[in-house]
Amino acid sequence: MKTVGLWIDLQKAVIVSATEQIVDIEFIDSYIDSRRWQLDVWELPATIRQRMSDDQLGRFYKNVSGSVLDARSILIFGPGEAKSELRLQLGADNYTGTIVGFESAGKMTNSQIVNKVRCQFDDHQVPTISAVFGF
Repeated sequence: MKTVGLWIDLQKAVIVSATEQIVDIEFIDSYIDSRRWQLDVWELPATIRQRMSDDQLGRFYKNVSGSVLDARSILIFGPGEAKSELRLQLGADNYTGTIVGFESAGKMTNSQIVNKVRCQFDDHQVPTISAVFGF
């Protein structure tokens, strides 16, 4: 099984999955703020735009949840309400692992996200950032 550190906001999720010696970084985009999405719907009534946005976010949370359901433990961090929405989705998807942390955090670089995950989990479970990115 793997351990996962996950930074999430309304635009994207950065998922750092670690097994014994391998770290995988996955990026999932919500596409909520993309210009194309806004241009396609800007003439629609506000209630329809809101419903479309809610549906898009629902699919985003479902995609993120599906990517981490097999994790033994998860650290969830990021700004705003996306963390809470994801936790609800994990519950709806019957996540059986442990949420080891649930923290507020602002914008972070990919390196900062990986390092935060390293600090949370045993160093043997998450290789160093230089091992991940090859520098």
